[in-house]
Amino acid sequence: MRKSLCYGVAYGLAAAAMLSGCGKAHELRDSGIAEFQVGRVEQAKVLLKQALDLDPSDPEALYYMGRALHADGSSKEAIFYYQSCLHVKPGHRAAQEWLSKAMGATEVWGEQIHYAPATRPEPALPTAPDNQQP
Repeated sequence: MRKSLCYGVAYGLAAAAMLSGCGKAHELRDSGIAEFQVGRVEQAKVLLKQALDLDPSDPEALYYMGRALHADGSSKEAIFYYQSCLHVKPGHRAAQEWLSKAMGATEVWGEQIHYAPATRPEPALPTAPDNQQP
């Protein structure tokens, strides 16, 4: 009996930890959406990235990351997030609409950009000038 009680408590604690991680992801997502809606795109991208690090399959976080990237002029990266959103939630109308707009903006109708499940585009890192010695 005591052993089962210990296992039950351990499983309960593990479940609570997972739920609190999900709760934190949703808080970050909601804060990112709010920042996007008031025009603070850079802050929105930071918060949405943190949310997606915790819950990479959240369709709303994926959609709004696409919107933030699109607003920032990064249409090809936005396409990835719109497609990722549609992969998780195929009927997401807003993602379908904005995917179409992003594809039109990048003139990629003749080529295909596909969802890659194990990757997300990361911001480019600055590189050192070629003339500097290590």
